[in-house]
Amino acid sequence: MRRTRSLVAASVAPSTLKTYRAAMASLAAFCKSHGLSLSFPVPHDTLCLWIAASAESLSHKSIRTYL
Repeated sequence: MRRTRSLVAASVAPSTLKTYRAAMASLAAFCKSHGLSLSFPVPHDTLCLWIAASAESLSHKSIRTYL
């Protein structure tokens, strides 16, 4: 797993990796605060709830990028 992470990290620009991390942190925090488990693929219902909750704090562009 460590090698996979290393390969992925090396294959994308640092800004892209930062965006991926921010998206995952946002979704993980949302799931934790709402008592939802974070699993992949993320259920559509969970994504819809996250989008609705994020609309108050993130721009439309950020939400689209995170998805």
